[in-house]
Amino acid sequence: MRPQDKIGLVKDAQNNGKHVMMIGDGVNDAPALAQADISIAMGASGTEIAIETSNIVLLREDWSLIPKAFNIAKRTMHVVRLNILFTALYNLIGLTLAAIGLLPPAISAAMQSIPDIGIMANSARLLRSSREHK
Repeated sequence: MRPQDKIGLVKDAQNNGKHVMMIGDGVNDAPALAQADISIAMGASGTEIAIETSNIVLLREDWSLIPKAFNIAKRTMHVVRLNILFTALYNLIGLTLAAIGLLPPAISAAMQSIPDIGIMANSARLLRSSREHK
């Protein structure tokens, strides 16, 4: 298909309320990759513009990596949500204790690094699970 035909198909599907995922590797795929809701470039043989316009780049020409990429994205978003929730709760509790005078300012300031350590530890789970799924 010509590039304008590909982007036309993507736009038509989006106008009909569909979420579109486009997979491509060439210059003629780049406009449709940019328009799609989710775009995946096959990076091993992909052109620079296809790689630059895509949300995900697969470094091997292996279609079985696509579900794995979605699993990684889901796990990553789960960890991000947990990190945000943990930080929000920690700060809410800390600010409340500091505001009512139960937590001195010096200790409050010193305790600000604790959520960072928790976030790093929680995020490190992604590295462990990625090694297990290879």
